[in-house]
Amino acid sequence: MIYALLAATLFAFVDIAWRQILPSVSIWRALFWRSLASSALLLTVALLWEDLSGLTAWSASDAVQHMGWPVVTGVVGLVFFSLALQVAAAQLVVPIINLTGLFVWLWEWGWFGRVEQAGVLSFLAVLLAAHGVAWWVVPAWRGQSASKSDAVGAGLSMLAVLTWSRGYVAYPAALEYIPPFALAGSVELAMLITGSVALLFVGRTMGSRERRGALGVGVAVAAAVACVTLAYARIPASEVGLLSMLTPVLVVATDRLWLRTPLRRQDVVAIVSLLTANGLYLMATMV
Repeated sequence: MIYALLAATLFAFVDIAWRQILPSVSIWRALFWRSLASSALLLTVALLWEDLSGLTAWSASDAVQHMGWPVVTGVVGLVFFSLALQVAAAQLVVPIINLTGLFVWLWEWGWFGRVEQAGVLSFLAVLLAAHGVAWWVVPAWRGQSASKSDAVGAGLSMLAVLTWSRGYVAYPAALEYIPPFALAGSVELAMLITGSVALLFVGRTMGSRERRGALGVGVAVAAAVACVTLAYARIPASEVGLLSMLTPVLVVATDRLWLRTPLRRQDVVAIVSLLTANGLYLMATMV
């Protein structure tokens, strides 16, 4: 259980720190330095502790077949998530991102038909999730200019959720062929390569303080992935999911109490709806 708690805390730190870095720098420079640290650490762990002998015979088509969805959706989802944090507070973005598990179920049930029975709790979770996001999106449709950044942030967060959840559907099949640290490191390496290419077209510079911050976030990401991997090896997935709800709670509390981010009534209603939705989904997985 300690690993799941550490992972939830580390992810909360990552989200808050990433939000502080992104508004003032180019997203691609930040992603480059973050992924440089995280990919180096995760791939080093994979080389030292995982059996990678089965990967030596892979062709390019094997890599695409087994790793394509996790890698592509991992990179695209991270870009959407980072764009969301550029325009909206972490207390808005992170509760939405925490719905990724629910949307994995939606992909499995609605698109692939792999879930034979959909319970009432799962459908209630979907309705509550929609209700929570609507509290940030609808005011913008009504012309309230102060809510436009909230709506953009919520929309980008939902795109990240849809993208990441689609990738997570493919993770079990991918993990039959590639160990977890090697897979996570490959995703971060793909982000590093993408960031490197993007830097050819990006003109904005990045200060040494922001660079160190991005590298620190990358280290924290690698540590969080390690904790999650160890947690799944020791306790049921449902317990890991339940403890992951600590991340948005910590983010909202930090945003409000430490960073003094305003918390409006609509924010409270939306956050409570989203956390309740995730709780109902986790209850449904335990039934």
